[in-house]
Amino acid sequence: MPKELCDHCQEKIVVSFEEKIAGEVKRFCCNGCRTVYKILSENDLKDYYKIREGRSESISQANQKEARFKYLDDEEFKKKFLRSSEKVLQFSFYIEGVHCAACLWVLEKLPELNPNIISARLNMSTSTLSIEFNESANLSEIAVLITQLGYYPHPLLAEIDSVQLKKQETKRDVIRIAIAFFCMGNIMLFAVSNYLGAEPNLKIFFDIFSGILFLPILFYSSTPFFLSALGSIRSKQLSIDLPIALALIMGSVLSYYSLLIGQHHIYFDTLATLVFLILLSRFLLKASQQSSLTHENIYSFASQIPARKLEEGNAKETYARFIKINDYVEIHAGETIPIDGVITQGTSSTNNALITGEINPIEVKSGDQVFSGCINNSATLVVKATSTLEKSELGKALKQIEKGWQGKTSLMRLSDKITKYFVILQLLIAVITFIYFFYVVDFETAYLRALTLIIITCPCALGFTPPLTLTIALSKLAKNGILVKDERVLENINQCQDIFFDKTGTLTKGNFQIIKWESLSSREEEERLLYSLEENSKHPIAKSLRQFVIKQWNDQNKKLIPIQFKKIEEIPGKGISAINENGDIFEIKPFGSQSAQTSFSLSKNDQVLANIYLEDEIYPDAKAILEELRSRFNTYLLSGDNESVVKKVGTQLNFEPDKSFFSKTPQQKMEIIKSHPLSIMVGDGANDAVAINSALVGVAVSNSMDLSLRASHVYFNQNNSLQSLKKLIIVANETERIIKRNVSFSLIYNLAGVYLAIIGVITPLLAAILMPLSSFTVLASSLFTTKRMRNNT
Repeated sequence: MPKELCDHCQEKIVVSFEEKIAGEVKRFCCNGCRTVYKILSENDLKDYYKIREGRSESISQANQKEARFKYLDDEEFKKKFLRSSEKVLQFSFYIEGVHCAACLWVLEKLPELNPNIISARLNMSTSTLSIEFNESANLSEIAVLITQLGYYPHPLLAEIDSVQLKKQETKRDVIRIAIAFFCMGNIMLFAVSNYLGAEPNLKIFFDIFSGILFLPILFYSSTPFFLSALGSIRSKQLSIDLPIALALIMGSVLSYYSLLIGQHHIYFDTLATLVFLILLSRFLLKASQQSSLTHENIYSFASQIPARKLEEGNAKETYARFIKINDYVEIHAGETIPIDGVITQGTSSTNNALITGEINPIEVKSGDQVFSGCINNSATLVVKATSTLEKSELGKALKQIEKGWQGKTSLMRLSDKITKYFVILQLLIAVITFIYFFYVVDFETAYLRALTLIIITCPCALGFTPPLTLTIALSKLAKNGILVKDERVLENINQCQDIFFDKTGTLTKGNFQIIKWESLSSREEEERLLYSLEENSKHPIAKSLRQFVIKQWNDQNKKLIPIQFKKIEEIPGKGISAINENGDIFEIKPFGSQSAQTSFSLSKNDQVLANIYLEDEIYPDAKAILEELRSRFNTYLLSGDNESVVKKVGTQLNFEPDKSFFSKTPQQKMEIIKSHPLSIMVGDGANDAVAINSALVGVAVSNSMDLSLRASHVYFNQNNSLQSLKKLIIVANETERIIKRNVSFSLIYNLAGVYLAIIGVITPLLAAILMPLSSFTVLASSLFTTKRMRNNT
């Protein structure tokens, strides 16, 4: 019984999705096709199917493909499924036919093939291609272009689609491999009999049956090679499948021709084994890559947050990534809130530092909104989820970081260039080898050695080594609370010569203690005024002062009511100024002091109300870590604090006097950083934003993740920024070393393979076995080394 076809895309149905539409039961291969069919039906656009079916004979193959995707240009479809941002549209496809990471450089070349495409990013773990394109572009044209490259794009209209499509493709791959294995096994039985000296009549019989058994392999199992090769010819982008397809065609034509005229140049056994082994190795390699990348992505930073899901009154332990909208979650005191949601039971306080940068506890009660990544401080809460992890505020911020992981490092560009010209060189050497041995020896030797050379040489490992290693390294950092916005950061770190440290929150803990308070008026009013001025500031000093005032008032059982100002302004490096309804001017300003404490004055209309002195605590391991860093970098102290404070810290941490800068404004910090182009700047995400943004590598150590990453390249979600910096530098060094080692290994492996193939040491069968070893070795090397790197850091 023939398999049913999807009522939308006409593909064979593996898992059926049924729905009654306009009184008629329709069957679809995935949820996406069902959704599109409903949209077309509801908007009187079913003529699309008539065009596709009724006129298909009168239009060209290209037009048929375009008609197949025409619904993607419908305004209703675009309004519902396309994401837009500043005249840039975004859409995702599930790409069928991606067999290894070498496909990355083909699909990510789309912007070069269509100027309306801004970017194309392939996620190997999900086979998802994310496209950004201009409003003037037609999505159907982009889909057709992808098919011309030898892949089939399935529009993703829901999160579940990629999972279903992945299952369907995996099932098709398994069937393709199974058929190749069955036919190969029987062909090998006939071949062994022939090699052992079968009777002439039996030999002819075995050859005929081998030819018949090879047909399913040639016309079904080998389809991916031919489609990829055809796509590469159409797009003028050489594919690694092109030489394999040529070898299969040449071998098949020669074998069937020899069978007809009674010659002995029959290679059905070799070709069948070749197809089976390549399909199997690619399937296993792809599964290994996807398995590693599925667990090594940016969401590893948040997806492992434990969650206690309530089901019929019972709590079930799970993880944040499994929580759905309208699920109820129980969160105990001290636990991380796993999802965005609304409190339905309980009263507590939360620490929202990761999302807002504010470390002061925020009182929350039933009906209040809470956010993923924040800490529940004091009591058990029951929260109703209002979003999934991916759609939460934390998830959106992580998505922006992941988007930045599509940049190309110089090593990646070099790898892309090598991969691109590798196929040309491979074909050229194969042709030369064939011609040479054809004239010097005979046709069979020439063909077998050229075929062996094509099989043994494969640039897959060259193509996927840099992106795979970088993705794993960035994900390991994310698990350690180190979020890198751009993958080029790791390469840039290895070029840096200087590191500049802001004092507060980097070398010191940023938890200021008030050493002295010189009150010149009413202490109670001073505290109230101080809190009101610092209420919305993100500076570490402001956070410490707010905590101090709140504690003072709570200890005395007094209610703190902030003063309302008509206007308030914070100038980084200079302080805060505010005006009330009466026109009075209130200011907090730092002032010079001979003491080694941070000091500032609180004033009203230029009349000083209080002088306040604070002191910060240096991290215990700061001195040791700085000494390690000095073996490779020049270290500088760059602070806005007064000379006495900076000199005291500089002396304690062995900074050279000429490398300690004090009383510097944000503008002056920026100018100093710009004079050192190969520098890392580590500072406060908001107050040092200008200087951080001017450095080759900018690192933010406090404030909210979203705010910090607007100015910086790296965000530390850890208390000890020096430990995080040390880990970041170690990972950057190791990542570059792994990439260089693996690329070198792949090149040497392929060169050795070329030599052994030419001199005849390797047969096509042995080449088919050895071919995937290069990729598997590189994959194992990347996974093992990055795992060890994480354990050591």
